[in-house]
Amino acid sequence: MKEEQYSLENGRLTLIDPELNLHIEEDFNPDLLPDELEKNTKLPGGLKLKVLQDQHGVCSEALLEKEGKTEGQCCLYYPRGELKGVSYYKGGHLHGPSRFLNEDGSILAESWYIKGNRQGKVRHYFASGRLNSLQSYVNGELEGTQSYYFEDGSNKTHMQYRKGLLHGQTLLFFENGLSKREINFVNGKRKGIERQWFEDGQILIECEFDGEIPVGAHKRWHSNGQVAEERVYSDQAGKFDIRQWNVDGILLREGVYDNEGKYTQRIWSDEGDLQEERAGYWDGKKMCWGDA
Repeated sequence: MKEEQYSLENGRLTLIDPELNLHIEEDFNPDLLPDELEKNTKLPGGLKLKVLQDQHGVCSEALLEKEGKTEGQCCLYYPRGELKGVSYYKGGHLHGPSRFLNEDGSILAESWYIKGNRQGKVRHYFASGRLNSLQSYVNGELEGTQSYYFEDGSNKTHMQYRKGLLHGQTLLFFENGLSKREINFVNGKRKGIERQWFEDGQILIECEFDGEIPVGAHKRWHSNGQVAEERVYSDQAGKFDIRQWNVDGILLREGVYDNEGKYTQRIWSDEGDLQEERAGYWDGKKMCWGDA
């Protein structure tokens, strides 16, 4: 198995990434910008130099055109002349490496394109030079693991994609390293158990979805560990029983359906005094107040 390789050297464009089942090797020798950037300069091979300036007349972008399409090297510049970005085009489409730089020349981002579509690994960096994110594309769509990091290098977010859709486990973390959120997706929709935590590790939310439809028991907790809310969903989307408690565990609200679909809601004060009681019913799509 070949090792991962991303390069444009000696007229050869190579994108090899076994993790993504990506293997592209082709001849690519893009035309480069001339040393002197003079507006509308005509170059050999039918190329034309195009120079864009900012409001102060300073060059902000230089590119090559051929038959009305961007072709070859394209560069962006900071107001003081430092290189801001460099990319390459083929027939009007991004093709090959594309890089963005800090004013000091350090790299901020690097991605690769084939005929206008992102292919392979995309890396973004903090100004410090540390890795900010590592994304993966196949034919312009997110594919596989997408990873994001805090500046100290610790994990921030990991997401799994398949053909441009969230697919698999998504994990989020606090800067202290503890889990923040855990979600599962199938073809872009939540499926299975989702959990969220407070920054100290105490559970905040636990719920379940089946294709974005809430199912089963959904619970939310106060920061002291006391249950704050529980919803129990029926087999009809949007229909659920609910109970809510204050931080001391005193029941404040209860709304439940009986076997015939009648809904009764009761609300209590923090002292346990009943303040409201009302009835409703499920009409097949939503809860309605009053008698059926």
